[in-house]
Amino acid sequence: MGGDDGPKKIKVVDRRWFTDNGQPREGLGGSRSAPASADSVEAAGAVSGATSEATAPRSDAGGSAAPTPDELRPDSESRRLPKDLTIVHLIDFLAQQAVILMSGAHGVTKDPDQARVFVDFLGVLEATTRGNLTPDEAGLLSDVLFQLRTLYVQSSQ
Repeated sequence: MGGDDGPKKIKVVDRRWFTDNGQPREGLGGSRSAPASADSVEAAGAVSGATSEATAPRSDAGGSAAPTPDELRPDSESRRLPKDLTIVHLIDFLAQQAVILMSGAHGVTKDPDQARVFVDFLGVLEATTRGNLTPDEAGLLSDVLFQLRTLYVQSSQ
């Protein structure tokens, strides 16, 4: 055991978008900002920001990062799909669709009932992949589902 430098310190950071009483949280820092309301959520920024930083596969794991919004733009020259699609890409795609429909972003008519279909798809994905995902992937899916369900309740009121 040799060089004991004392107890190791663990830093816990709460990155949930909402407080216990359902109010949007302030000061999450970086690109992970809480949406002010379902009406003001920008779909790509809200969900991609929540997933890209913490869940993008790391280079040491042999995966590729999620595509940037510029790579997915129709007018972009690089409209090709990423070489290695992962479960993270699927979660991100379904979550973005749900947020767009809940918020009415990008000129899409606000339709919380249709958004619920995408949230339900993610719930089915969680149930059918239980035990087959890495802890990071399972945590991402659980977090995204919680956040989307919270947004759905807010947008339905």
